[in-house]
Amino acid sequence: MKKLVLFPIVSVILFSIVAFTSTFTLDSSKKDALITILYAILLIINILGLSITNKVKKTNKLNNEELKKVALCKIINIAFIIIQIPGIIVLVLNIYYFYL
Repeated sequence: MKKLVLFPIVSVILFSIVAFTSTFTLDSSKKDALITILYAILLIINILGLSITNKVKKTNKLNNEELKKVALCKIINIAFIIIQIPGIIVLVLNIYYFYL
C-alpha cells in the first residue's frame, strides 16, 4: 500500500520540476529535450501507478479506508495522464518540426 501512495507523490514532484524547467531554465533546444524526457518519465510513472492500482484492487481484500486510498491514487494518476496530453502533443510536434 505504501508503494501505491508513492506514485502520486512522485508524480506531483516530477510535474513541478517539469513546470519549473519549462518556465525558467535553459535555452530552447535543451529545454525541449529535457521536458520531453521528463514528460515521458512522468507518463510511465502514472501508467505504472494506474496498473498497480488496478492490480491491488483486484487481488487484495481491502477495507473501506484502503479502498478510499486506492480510489484516490487512481483518480490522481488518471488526472495527471489527462493533464499531460496537451504537453505531450506539443512536444511531439516540436520534435517533429525540429528533427524532420
